[in-house]
Amino acid sequence: MGTVWISNVDKFGLLTDRPARELPLEAWSGAQNITFHDGVAERSQGLQEAYNTPSVVPYSLLFWKAAVAQYLFFGTDTALWRTDGSTNLDVTRASGAYAAGSYPRWFGGVLNGIPFLTNTAMVDVPQVWDAPTSLFVDLPNWPTGWLCSGLRSFKNYLLAFGMQRSGTDYPWELHWSTSAPAGAVPSSWVAAPGNDAGDTNALAGTTDHIVDMLPLGNSNVIYKNNSVWMQQWIGGNQVFAHRIAFNEFGMLTKNCAREVFGQHVVLTQDDVVLHNLVTAKSLVDQRVRRALFGALDVAQADKCCMEIDLARSSILIGIPEVGSSGFLTKLFVWNWKTDTWSIRDIPQCSVFSGTSALAASSLFVSGPLIDMDAAALEMDTTPWVLDQLPIPVGRSVVFALNTKQFGQEATGWQLMGAEYLSTLERTGLPIAGTDRHGEPVINPHSVKLVTELMPLVDADAGVKLSVEVGQQSTIGAPMVWSAPVQFDPSVDTKVNVTVTGKLLGVRFSSTSGARWRLNGYGLTVKEIARF
Repeated sequence: MGTVWISNVDKFGLLTDRPARELPLEAWSGAQNITFHDGVAERSQGLQEAYNTPSVVPYSLLFWKAAVAQYLFFGTDTALWRTDGSTNLDVTRASGAYAAGSYPRWFGGVLNGIPFLTNTAMVDVPQVWDAPTSLFVDLPNWPTGWLCSGLRSFKNYLLAFGMQRSGTDYPWELHWSTSAPAGAVPSSWVAAPGNDAGDTNALAGTTDHIVDMLPLGNSNVIYKNNSVWMQQWIGGNQVFAHRIAFNEFGMLTKNCAREVFGQHVVLTQDDVVLHNLVTAKSLVDQRVRRALFGALDVAQADKCCMEIDLARSSILIGIPEVGSSGFLTKLFVWNWKTDTWSIRDIPQCSVFSGTSALAASSLFVSGPLIDMDAAALEMDTTPWVLDQLPIPVGRSVVFALNTKQFGQEATGWQLMGAEYLSTLERTGLPIAGTDRHGEPVINPHSVKLVTELMPLVDADAGVKLSVEVGQQSTIGAPMVWSAPVQFDPSVDTKVNVTVTGKLLGVRFSSTSGARWRLNGYGLTVKEIARF
């Protein structure tokens, strides 16, 4: 009988798409509300309420910062709203409410410091923020009879796609405005001698539709359903050049790509791909691809959302699960520092977005001011906690919740004031003891006896974990778990069990509203029969 110690529990993260018995010992077959970093598996932090309470369920988020103002714009199918963190203001255009559509999300961005939005239902013309009136207005100089499902900016241009002109759809057509001067919107969308507006049907080389676009370096990456195109400014009569970059994948739906270190992460029809317009690789293949797309409600796939969480070096992919009525309920999280995946629960959410604002008690803080004329500057006044992840000032993600609330990633351990379950699970362990050098012996066919489980846990005061050991009598049999045992990290060092089986399992879980993290664990195992 020997004790097998398993450490480096952040090495592989969550791997759900391979048989558990074939996974490395450090990998996890189940992980819910867990973060992997710095050699540990730690309970993920939750959400806390931020800003003031909206009177509607927000279906879009756009953060905007000017010299003297910072606002969060949010919208419904018939109205647009604005908050400065304490007061909500209806900023719908003066001419009246918007026409209700079946898909009330707004998308847009900022051009020359001016926010713009368009409704993907194509029931209203694009909107632009008019600072003097504090209202949105119909985009000036927008051609009569035109509608679009998407509007983005690239360099000094606005680009419209998902076109409808005079009632006819042109889903592969791309239009760009004249280049806009600083602080202004474009003067025209119609190509004419002396201006640089234009359009192209070059993208009709693939018959799929334009979904969205996102700049990458000096190029604008145009995503269609099943292909990826590159747009580059060349000036002259053509203005832009277009060529296909990839014909093997596209984008699932709008708002599903983000840039990380000069590359794009994009959610496709059946994959999550990292590319630089030259090479591409899957981030989920043989890891969590089946888990992600198996949980996705395909009928509501157009509600998916992606955002970068700079504070935690992660990409968040939000999906609506079956039965969630189209609201996002699950986050698949890729940490680019550890190259690991994990899964988090969120309350029903319509969309989420990155912001420079902090928690509700310190909205729009950009950092402490330092008196540079002071006689002395103390550089070591703040204690540094070695076991706490540093959080960059002004980096956060905000969630628009179905409960008419804004939730913000917290530094605490509750989910909008409620407890939540965090679970680490590994099944299919084929450990049969140790050899004479103390290395694990692997044999999935022999029968083993487990007598001790020794979790290496550090936690906040009062935290207790529920610990279980499981077994499978044959490779294809279901996992049978022992009765849960409460483990107090401040007192306990091991859990005594008597579990017999061919493949083993361990599970650690807690709903405690506090921090805990697993540094590793030991299993005392004896091989008692071979076949």
